Amino acid sequence: MKNALVPILLAAFVAGCNSSAKAPPAAPAAVPAKVIEVQPRSVPIVVEGVGQVEGSKEVEVRARVAGTLKRTLYKEGDVVKPGTVLFQIDPEPFEIALAQSRSLLAQESARNEQVKREAGRLKDLVAQRAISQKEFDDATSNAKLSDAALEAAKARLREAELNVSYTTVTAPVGGVTGRSQHSEGSLITTSGADGLMTVLCNDNQWDRSNVVFRDGNLLRYDKRQQTPDMNYVDYGVALLRRVAGERLPDNEVSDLADLYRDMVAEGRMVGYEVTQRFYEIGSPLGLRETQEYLATRKGGPTSS
Repeated sequence: MKNALVPILLAAFVAGCNSSAKAPPAAPAAVPAKVIEVQPRSVPIVVEGVGQVEGSKEVEVRARVAGTLKRTLYKEGDVVKPGTVLFQIDPEPFEIALAQSRSLLAQESARNEQVKREAGRLKDLVAQRAISQKEFDDATSNAKLSDAALEAAKARLREAELNVSYTTVTAPVGGVTGRSQHSEGSLITTSGADGLMTVLCNDNQWDRSNVVFRDGNLLRYDKRQQTPDMNYVDYGVALLRRVAGERLPDNEVSDLADLYRDMVAEGRMVGYEVTQRFYEIGSPLGLRETQEYLATRKGGPTSS
């Protein structure tokens, strides 16, 4: 009897221990998922970044004559074609100069006809020995001088016509316009120059004139080949930026007159007119003139 009771008691004990345990949690619900079939195909490669752009050709638009900016005829950022009008500089002063040049050409043309008629009459008279050879030679020289003056007047007229055309500033190339540096009503200059030259209107009185200076603009300078339209001379002080000296060759003797000539021709030199003559004492002639001038100022001679 004892052996039969053991399994029954053990089963009851196990059942009593398990009666207080909780039921296991339910399994989570399945998450729905979409399934696609993977297939090879070509896709574009896109790369994004931050950067700056600039034109392949950048052209600076500069005025070729000085004057008041009358109108701006474009908007910043506009796409323009070559020849598009960008700015209008007040043309009135240049139109006046053009009218004066035409008048001067008419005067020189009439004078040229007169001296040639005179030379033609004297040619017959000198053949008859009615006048001296000197009179005929003088008339011939006057005719040649008149020819030169006529050509100079034609050149001045052409120059005046160009200046009038330069008051209309156009785009030299096509492209996108940038920011304007001047507003309407501003005074536009042709500076950006590397040098300044003081000039005096001397009309060949004290030294040979070597400068064409007109309407505040330094147009031509040549100390070796003077022309009839030169009535100014470089006088006193010239100022140069450091960059101007870089034009001179290394280890060679250079003449500043050549440098000035090239800078004026390129528009890299501006002129400043002085109206009173001053005395240079760097030569015996200059010292003598200074002594004479001081004597007239003090009322008596001076000693050096």
